Amino acid sequence: MDDLFALPPYQIALVFLLGGLTLFGLSLLALGKLHRAVAAGRGEPPVAPFFNAVTTIWAVTLGFTAADIWEINQEAAVAAEHEHYALVQLRSLAAAEGPQLPGLGEVLERYAAAVSAEWEQHANPYIGRASVALPF
Repeated sequence: MDDLFALPPYQIALVFLLGGLTLFGLSLLALGKLHRAVAAGRGEPPVAPFFNAVTTIWAVTLGFTAADIWEINQEAAVAAEHEHYALVQLRSLAAAEGPQLPGLGEVLERYAAAVSAEWEQHANPYIGRASVALPF
C-alpha cells in the first residue's frame, strides 16, 4: 500500500479509477445475469436480510477512515508548524552566537537546505512555494 501512495497523485487517481471501472464492469455483468434470470421467471432477485446492516457498517467505516485521515493531516501540519518555530528560535540564537554555540548558524543553514531539498523532492504540487520556504 505504501508503494501505491508513493506514486504521484495523478497515477494514484488512475489506479483507483481503473479499479473502480473494473468493479463497475463486473457489477454490471452480475446484475445483467441476475436481470435475465428474473425476467425469465426463474425466481426473485436475492436481497439478503442483512443488506441494510452491511451498507450501514460500510458507511460508518468509511466515515471513521476519513476522520482518521483528517486527524493525521492535522497532526502533520501542527508538527511542521512546531518545527518552523523551533528553527526560527534557533536562528535567533545563532544570530547572537556566543562561545557556547560555535557554528550553529552553519548547521542550521545546512539543515534548512536539506529540508528544502526534501520538500521539493516530495512536494505536493497543490501547495504554494511560500509554504515550503524556511524562515532564513
